Amino acid sequence: EDNVLLLGPRREMRASGCSCDEVNILLPPAFWPDAVMVKTRYRERPKAARASLSESASGLRLRIELLEPDTAIAPGQIAAVYIPFRPAPEQDGPQRDSAEQRGEEGKTGGSAQEPFHNKAAFPDGEDGSTLRLVAGGIITESW
Repeated sequence: EDNVLLLGPRREMRASGCSCDEVNILLPPAFWPDAVMVKTRYRERPKAARASLSESASGLRLRIELLEPDTAIAPGQIAAVYIPFRPAPEQDGPQRDSAEQRGEEGKTGGSAQEPFHNKAAFPDGEDGSTLRLVAGGIITESW
């Protein structure tokens, strides 16, 4: 392979999505909302996107379609997929183990005996909500 450095204006670096291999799933996609949040760089704000999984010759492939194009999405970077999470409100009386009372948006990947506990969560900052990591992979191509 040749090592190539391409130079050009910032607008030509924009990408509307990417594909990832070496995918790690923490919550099955059936439980993801239609729009998820994605980070392709550590210090960036999460971006709204749609994400889906498919089978490829090398295993699972994660396809991410950004709702607004972004710059500098490059092969070798890691893409992380998050979903919104709201902590359960304090309640009086008996507690049930349900996704609604735990504050998860939609269903979770665990059962009542083994609820989904994902420690990889952080405040989004804009509205005080928290995002939970549900999947990630290594970017192999962007478009």
